[in-house]
Amino acid sequence: MPLIHIGQCSAEAAKRRGFTSAALLGTRFTMEEDFYTSRLQAAGLKVLLPSPEERQWLDNLIFQDLCAGVFRSEARAEAVGLIGRLGDRGAEAVILGCTELPLIISPDESPLPLIDTTRIHAAAAVESSRWNFYGNLSGEEYPVLIHSFRAAPAVRAWWRVS
Repeated sequence: MPLIHIGQCSAEAAKRRGFTSAALLGTRFTMEEDFYTSRLQAAGLKVLLPSPEERQWLDNLIFQDLCAGVFRSEARAEAVGLIGRLGDRGAEAVILGCTELPLIISPDESPLPLIDTTRIHAAAAVESSRWNFYGNLSGEEYPVLIHSFRAAPAVRAWWRVS
C-alpha cells in the first residue's frame, strides 16, 4: 500500500474547501518541524502557527491532559480563544493536526472551520485500500488516490459494475 502523507491529505482537504490560509494546531513537533508545514505550503496554503508560548501551552494540553483523558472546560475555552486569535491573524480554517484535538474542539464551538486530519487521513486510507483491492484502472504501478467519486465519472461507472 502506498504511503499516504497526512500533510498532503490535509492540504488537499483545505484546498477543496477553498481555503488559502490555515492555522496548524498539534504537538510542538507537528507545528515546528517542516514535515507537515512543508506539504501545506507546497499546496499553496499560507500556514499560521500559534505563538511560541501558545505552542507550549497546546503541547502541554495534549500530553498532560488529553492523552490522560482529562478534559477541562477552561482548556476548551482557551483552545477556542486560541483559534479566534489565529483567525484575527488571517487564518481561514484550523487544521487539527493531532488525534486528541477533536476531543476538546468541536465544529460547533470553533470560531473557524475545522479540518479534522484524523478523519481525513482515515478516509484517504480507506479510499486507497479500495483502489488497491479492485485494481488500478490507470495502469500505473501505484494507485491514484481519489477523494471524490463526483470528480471521477469513469471510476463511478466502474465501481457500479465491479
